[in-house]
Amino acid sequence: MDSERELARIHRVSLMTARHALATLEKEGSVERRRGAGTFVAQPKIHFNKLMSYTEQMASRGLAAGSRLLCNRIVDDAPDIAARLALPLLEKSSRVVILAAPKASSRSFDPSRLQSYYAARGVKAEIDLLPDSGDAAPVLLYAARKAEAQVLVAGAFGHPRLQEFIFGGTTRTLLNSDQPSLFLSH
Repeated sequence: MDSERELARIHRVSLMTARHALATLEKEGSVERRRGAGTFVAQPKIHFNKLMSYTEQMASRGLAAGSRLLCNRIVDDAPDIAARLALPLLEKSSRVVILAAPKASSRSFDPSRLQSYYAARGVKAEIDLLPDSGDAAPVLLYAARKAEAQVLVAGAFGHPRLQEFIFGGTTRTLLNSDQPSLFLSH
């Protein structure tokens, strides 16, 4: 490596600045300085047993680590998770209709509980109980068109592959339809 004076001349800095830069590189282990011999690029060092936490790593880089808690509760009613996740979208909607087909699923779903949940958060929602037709997808799509819905919020649930192959699936039917747009959560 060039001498301190040569580095200062090449980079157009003072001799003191060049010495300080080399001292910093030596402290980091990037160069080795030998009196009377010069400055040499150091061999890369492997640091074993130098495990650090995320906070320690950020501090070593001169950064402050921090975190924010976004949500700290568990939503335990699977059918309405999508509806709860869509709350920011629904808060901006001009009309919210809860479509409920209670006999079309083996999952328990109480539309009035969801309506109360929305009301507590300032979202006015209507409930439309759909007739029992066996397959919920066509009824949901018809009701969404009737309500002139632009977005349909739904939970995407999986069933055993053989069951879906033989009987089809509501989620697959909704995904294959061109209207309305879907907000799905699984």
